[in-house]
Amino acid sequence: MKDQFSIGEVSRIFNISVHSLRHYHKIGLIVPSLINEETGYRYYTFDQFQFISRFKYLRSIGLSLEQIKHVFDTGKSEDLKQILAEIKAQKQKELLAIQELFAKIDFITDYYSFNEVDDTLNLIYKKTFPQRYLFISDRNQTSIENMDISLHRKLFAEKNKEISFMRQFSYILDFDALMQNTFKPLCTSVLLNNPNKVNPEDLIVLPEGDYVCFCTHILNEDFDIAPLMAYVNRKKEQRPSIVLAMEYEDHLHEYYNAIYELQLFYPSKQV
Repeated sequence: MKDQFSIGEVSRIFNISVHSLRHYHKIGLIVPSLINEETGYRYYTFDQFQFISRFKYLRSIGLSLEQIKHVFDTGKSEDLKQILAEIKAQKQKELLAIQELFAKIDFITDYYSFNEVDDTLNLIYKKTFPQRYLFISDRNQTSIENMDISLHRKLFAEKNKEISFMRQFSYILDFDALMQNTFKPLCTSVLLNNPNKVNPEDLIVLPEGDYVCFCTHILNEDFDIAPLMAYVNRKKEQRPSIVLAMEYEDHLHEYYNAIYELQLFYPSKQV
């Protein structure tokens, strides 16, 4: 069996570029067993192959060159296990971030598919929702523009950069004004993935349960909710505790013409 293998041969055996092998030598990670003084050629022994193979494997599971050099220098399995635990924890964070990204992609896909179902305008229907969370604008704003500015200023503030939200806008509405066919928002909001790290003053919890729903172009001046008003009048003894207008865009420019799903939550079980 050969005693020495050239850098080119090692490169081909382990699919490591010659340039990389030279770099690993420079940083003291994989040191050739022999360097020809006249030619500068590097040679490696067969005994080093298991070392190189272990190096390749540790790289494949995420260890940096510095981390590999550390565990090779110390030779302690405890050092390796500690590094592996740190890598695993980091990858778990990355996995959660990817899963959250997939959820957002699915959400926005469904969001822009809302208008593909049968026409729901002028129909009253019931939908069951899980518990939801809203991040809201300041409540002391008097115009939609100022509400939106307040919402975005808070949403993208440095202190809230870790908040995870869905880009679906909604308004909490004044019920009495709505029953006069008047659009009067109390605040604007976006859906949150979860309420973690949200200031309680910026949070509204929407209870789980059945909501009475009605779709309309509520930002249009001539919007008409007569069927919903008639339904509410039949429930004179009850008053919804939440009136939400949830946006469903079907165009990326003309958002003023978007459909809004009005969602009314009644505290009793029967809606």
